Amino acid sequence: MTDGLVLPSPIILCPGGCFMWDVGHPTKNGADEMGREWDGWSEEKHRLFEVLNPRPEILLIGTGTSTLLAPQRIKRHLNSLGIQVDVLDSRNACSTYNLLQEEGRRVAAAIYPVSHLSARTGIVA
Repeated sequence: MTDGLVLPSPIILCPGGCFMWDVGHPTKNGADEMGREWDGWSEEKHRLFEVLNPRPEILLIGTGTSTLLAPQRIKRHLNSLGIQVDVLDSRNACSTYNLLQEEGRRVAAAIYPVSHLSARTGIVA
């Protein structure tokens, strides 16, 4: 974050605050070795965006150290809520979030950290 704070677990940033987020690592080919597509990144994990008021017009998804393609099911669900989805590596997602906030845009960010500490267990993955 711009103030130098390092958060080692997945988070959701929005104008109202910062929330810890219990999701697995997005995978490069869309599914891990068990066939799980972005394990834990389900519609249920995106319910916050259904109740935020005002709802963000843009959601930046930070996928760790590199930019990974988001599964269509995630994009479809968020697009159905009127939210544009942009996927970047986490550092650029945070920078873009700060820039769009400064411009007064309705923006949120779902960030997977560069190094992951599980929000549920506290174990570094």
